[in-house]
Formats: sequence, structure tokens, C-alpha cells
Amino acid sequence: MKILLSPRLLLIFLSIWLAKAGAVHSQDSTKQTASIPVSATISLANEGISIIPAFSLGEPAVLTSFSAGNRFRFEPEFYFSAEGDPWAFLLWVRYDLLRHERFSFQIGMHPGYTFLKSEGNDDETVTEVVKILAGELSARYRVTDSFDMGLYYLRGGGLDGASPRESHYLSFSTALPGLNLTRGLHLTFLPQIYYLKIDDTDGFYAASTLSFGLDDFPLTLSSVINKIIDSDITGNPDPLWNISLNYSIRF
Repeated sequence: MKILLSPRLLLIFLSIWLAKAGAVHSQDSTKQTASIPVSATISLANEGISIIPAFSLGEPAVLTSFSAGNRFRFEPEFYFSAEGDPWAFLLWVRYDLLRHERFSFQIGMHPGYTFLKSEGNDDETVTEVVKILAGELSARYRVTDSFDMGLYYLRGGGLDGASPRESHYLSFSTALPGLNLTRGLHLTFLPQIYYLKIDDTDGFYAASTLSFGLDDFPLTLSSVINKIIDSDITGNPDPLWNISLNYSIRF
């Protein structure tokens, strides 16, 4: 599938590259000993898949995320179609209530906006902006250095009477991070089973994320696969999957 990047998306790429170059120059010139950790990731996917793997854009997408802070963090996410049209903006604020060697517990919330397209009069495309509000709880326990498990709960809904009025997402996941395949090549495998309830409909799903990367190299290749176990939520492909190329940097 051919993916074309609009000038708006090219500006996003350019902004991240310039910010990275500026950060490196600043570190070389000032050598500050204390700083706020800042990172960014931009992903180009043949199918845009949301934080809840059952939801997709239905077309190629560019997904960007940023993180600034340590225990308390601001982590906005911006999703676009490959043509540069906005899909969703999520303005996450997260805080680590507990952060120990083996166990961590995190809370978070975000106001956000989703952009829904529909056909209006005279075959014109109309974009409706839906305001949403969501909160999350996340707990993880590291069993060994190469295996951990966690519970994640997300509750959200549309504001001002927008649909869906209320949604619940409860996930149990495990992680096999940084498995070394060959010298320098590592694999990360993150399977999960989750329950999803949207207003009066609900369902059970299984999903997994598989990522390949090289040590000390900013590009990774990943894939998300989502499969319905039993659900009466309609409108989602089954199975749903994508492949994405990700570029991550730390400032």
C-alpha cells in the first residue's frame, strides 16, 4: 500500500529532527548535569490502530507521542491520517504513585479530541470534533529481568452528550522485553487479553504487539494484531493488524 505524506506531516518530521539537533548541541555546549527527561516517537503505519487495539482509523496513519518529565509526566499523543488529516489528540498527564524495583503503580488522565468525518450536503466532507475525557490505572510487576505482567484499566467517554457516553477497557498483559535474537538484534513481545465495554455493548479480545530493533539504533519495526474472542461490538475488522516503522529519540 502506497503511503503519501502531506506537507503538514513532513513539518512534524522536520520539527522532531530540528529539536533533536538542538538538544544535542545544547548538551555539548552546556553539559548540564540535571535536566527533565524528554522523548518522542513517531510511527508510520499501514493501518492506524488506537491505544485500544479494537479501534482503527481504517487507513494508513502517522502516530506521534511525546513525553516530558520523570515521576510526573506530560505525554501528549497526536494521530493523523497519512494525508495529514487529524484523527485524535490525547493530552495525557501521568503520575507514578509507586515506583519500586519490582512493582510500579501509575495513574493518569487526559482530555482529548477525536475527529469524525461524515458526508454532508452536496457530497461535502464534514468533520465533527468530539471532546472526550478519560482516566487510567496501571500496575506492573516485574517477575524477572526478562518477564513482567500488568493490569491496565481505562475509563472514558464523550462530553456534551457525545457518543459513546461511557467506555471501559480492562487488560491483563505480559511482556518479554529485549529478548536478544542475535548480536545487536532484540525482540519485544507484549501479549494481552482484554475486556471492552462501550455503552450497552461489550466483548472479549486478544491482542499482541511484536517489535524488532537494533541496540542503540532509533528505528524499530513493529506489528499489532487484534482478534475478537466473543463480542457484540460491531464495526471492527477481525482480525485487525498493522505494520509500523517507528523512530524514537531522547533529548
